[in-house]
Amino acid sequence: MIKRNVIISSLISKNILISFLSFLTIFSLIIFGNQFFLVLKQSLNTNFLGYEIFNIVLFKYLRDVNFIIILSFSLSVIYSLNRMYKTSEIVCLRNGGLSDIEIFKIISHVVSTLFLVLLLSTLFISPEINKNITLITDKAKTRPDFIFLREAVFQNFENKDLTFYASEVTETSENNQRFNDVFLYDNHRNRLILSEKGIKKINPISGSVDLKLIDGKIYNNVNLPESDKTSISFFKEFTINIYSDKENSVNEIDSFEAKSSLNLFENRNNRESIIELIYRFSVPISMVIMTILSIYLSKTNPRNKKNFSLGFGLILYLIYYNELLYFRDIEINSEIDLYYAFIIPHTTFLILLFMIHYLRKKTLF
Repeated sequence: MIKRNVIISSLISKNILISFLSFLTIFSLIIFGNQFFLVLKQSLNTNFLGYEIFNIVLFKYLRDVNFIIILSFSLSVIYSLNRMYKTSEIVCLRNGGLSDIEIFKIISHVVSTLFLVLLLSTLFISPEINKNITLITDKAKTRPDFIFLREAVFQNFENKDLTFYASEVTETSENNQRFNDVFLYDNHRNRLILSEKGIKKINPISGSVDLKLIDGKIYNNVNLPESDKTSISFFKEFTINIYSDKENSVNEIDSFEAKSSLNLFENRNNRESIIELIYRFSVPISMVIMTILSIYLSKTNPRNKKNFSLGFGLILYLIYYNELLYFRDIEINSEIDLYYAFIIPHTTFLILLFMIHYLRKKTLF
């Protein structure tokens, strides 16, 4: 008897895990590709550096991975059990005493593992990811256009203390640029720099921008009336910093999504903090409810050729997800008891769960 239960448990768990990894891979590729094109489109109006584009695409994918996991696991339960219904395997097992509760117990170890992963992710990892997304985006929005040097155009930066001009500008790798026939006037230091060529370098870690000039002259005190005060010096290489990301550092992030769970708990007297915490706990709970719902959605008559269980599962999860977001937003902008943000979405789907259980039981068994 025990050996039989182990075989059944292994069969069902194996089918669900294989399907889960397949759905997870497919949805991951779709979401990652979608985020890539959205960030590329955003970069047309935002001064992202090359490495920042990849970073923010990765962060946005990781931000959404919690919902990809829930959707993938729900659909994998529906798909795997549905196939076993089609081949009458589950029907035979049910005749042997396998109930819906037994099926949930069989996959409970997987559900428990995913629950803990989602709980840790929503409480600790996702806020840090949202924080990084906000930091990168805010820095890019405040980053001046001059770090992208243009050909044959006078550009002012450093509060108009520096004026740059180059007759020819060519792009190189990693957002660096080469230029020829450089004119650089430093109003603050009262000097004019002329150079045959140079290169603009962006530090990938600090985000600072340096101009490395090669083979040129520096005219000091150029705007003084006495010509004998002007001095000329020659150089082989001369480096000048034109921008530092420290100047545009973001000191405080207002978004509650980017705040740590500890910070939210310490400010629990704040309504928005409690709502955000409730939302973070709601995500792993929704996975458990969707798993139970998927067990009932997977039921089908082996003689039926058409089956829409996967479609119903996808639609129900999208409704569930948007319901969580809706009640989070409406609670922030209203005076309704904030605990409704936690109770109503889950209660709605629990009621739906009992309705599906009743209808399936009546029609199939």
